[in-house]
Amino acid sequence: MAFEPLGKLLKKQIQTKPGVSGPVQASRVVLRACDVVTARFPALAPRLTVVSYRDGVLTLKAASGAAAAETRLRETQIMAAVREDIGPGVVRALRVRL
Repeated sequence: MAFEPLGKLLKKQIQTKPGVSGPVQASRVVLRACDVVTARFPALAPRLTVVSYRDGVLTLKAASGAAAAETRLRETQIMAAVREDIGPGVVRALRVRL
């Protein structure tokens, strides 16, 4: 009996089980976006939380109105950084809420 690496088995399960790949991808996008915001926007990161990803929309929660305004002003830069890290076409829009 041959053993398969755990990573390979998990990947196969994620790809074959209906309804599993969406939440896994969303979690991956949220985690990567958190890393990108922290690394590329250190002044903004403490005032910003990556909340969710759904249907191509990455939702961020700002700690204050000023942080929300700054995030909206830097939206193009944030989107470019996220797309560079995650890949094009995954995150199509950014939503900022208080």
